[in-house]
Amino acid sequence: LALAVIPFHLVPSSSHLSASPPMTVDASTSLWKAIFMASSTFETQHDVKKALLMAGFSFVNGWVDALCLIRYKALSTMMVGNMLAFGPAMVSFVTAEQAGTTSSLPNPLFYVLLLLHFMLG
Repeated sequence: LALAVIPFHLVPSSSHLSASPPMTVDASTSLWKAIFMASSTFETQHDVKKALLMAGFSFVNGWVDALCLIRYKALSTMMVGNMLAFGPAMVSFVTAEQAGTTSSLPNPLFYVLLLLHFMLG
C-alpha cells in the first residue's frame, strides 16, 4: 500500500477553516442568537430553523413509535421490526393452538394486515 504524497503548494488553502472571532454573549443577547452564534455547523439562521424542524419531526416519530409499541405491540414506521415480531407471534399462535391454550402475543394476522396496509398506503 503506497501513500500518495501531495506537494504543499497543491493543497487547497483552508482560510475558511480559520478560527472565528470570539463571540460575545451578554444579558441582552437572545437565546436564538446565542445558539446561532455558538453553532459552527449552521451557516444561516434558516439552517437553524430547518434543524429545529427536523428535530421536532424526529421527536414526534419516536413518540408515535413508542405509543404504538406500548399499546399495540407493533411498530408504526418500522416494517422490519413488525416482520421480526411476526415470527414469534406465529410460533406462539401455532403452539398455543396445538396445546389448546391462548397465546399472549397478538394474532399473526395482525402483523400481516399491518404490513399490507403499509404497502397499500
